[in-house]
Amino acid sequence: TLITGVDYGTDIKSITVKAVGSSTIGMVRLFLYDGTNTKLFMEIPIPTSAQYAVVPAFTKVVNFRGSGFMLKANWSIKVSTEVAQSFAITANAVSWDYA
Repeated sequence: TLITGVDYGTDIKSITVKAVGSSTIGMVRLFLYDGTNTKLFMEIPIPTSAQYAVVPAFTKVVNFRGSGFMLKANWSIKVSTEVAQSFAITANAVSWDYA
């Protein structure tokens, strides 16, 4: 699970996928989970890349333009990889919480 919506929903601004080292051709898949059903949300292709001291690892940032992607409360985004590789995957988001 990458992130779960809270309170009145969570506004996701971006999701970053960064290889931890060199990568081979593959796919990172994001899924929406509503507590019962899991559905494919997005696929992020991963190219072959070699990390060196002066060459950073593969990075892809998915920006949700405008008001972002609104994730309902208690819904989650889950992540899986096609091949066994290590990735750091982060979500930049804000919560809609009213006092």
